[in-house]
Amino acid sequence: MSAADIFKIKGAKDAFAVYELELQVEHILVAGIPKDPKIAEAWIKARLELGDREIRELAEQTIKETRAVAPDEVLSVDELAAAVVGEIKTGNTFKRHPVTGNPAYEGRCMKSAIKEAANIAYPGSTFPGQPATNKRKGLKRYLAETVFVPETFIDLGPLEVFTAHRPGHPRKYGDSVIVVYDYVERPLVRCTLKVLDDYIVDEVWRRLWEVLELNGIGSDRSMGNGVNELKRFERVA
Repeated sequence: MSAADIFKIKGAKDAFAVYELELQVEHILVAGIPKDPKIAEAWIKARLELGDREIRELAEQTIKETRAVAPDEVLSVDELAAAVVGEIKTGNTFKRHPVTGNPAYEGRCMKSAIKEAANIAYPGSTFPGQPATNKRKGLKRYLAETVFVPETFIDLGPLEVFTAHRPGHPRKYGDSVIVVYDYVERPLVRCTLKVLDDYIVDEVWRRLWEVLELNGIGSDRSMGNGVNELKRFERVA
């Protein structure tokens, strides 16, 4: 039994409004949990065995820079993989939902995405419908203290998790870097929001969700990933 249950019996008004939210990711949602380096190494070996040209070229170049290689020397997959592992910026993977085992997006990450969108939509210290108690506090700070995502893990459903790689930012000396990451395709993200005192007006919600749709959720948003469409936002309690 929670505080809300105890005091509802005594006739007290609910402090929180409850909303249900659905976001349809348009392309891919990139994971945000650091990947085990051993998993990344195994994936590199698999890609080498499949003839991935980009990774093989990086491995061969790295080996040539560290030791002499005879013109007729044939490098093994293990040698190539070991060379590439040193050039990998280990990417991200998904946590799993504790009940279903499906890939999951964390509730804390959803709240962070909402706060970031709020800061973009209303970067100053004022916003429409702002409570009169503190006019110096902007929307992002209000959201941090009054909007909550109850779900620790948001179930993304029985989706296949794919692994991919991309070039990372050049290192200090111009060497190549490969980022290995996991992603799912077009997940429907469903979760709950609890809003203290239900103070956010529709004008603010609309602007916030329009920004979040384009700003995206998940990792690698600067690459255009995580762009989404709001499918449902409804107060249910």
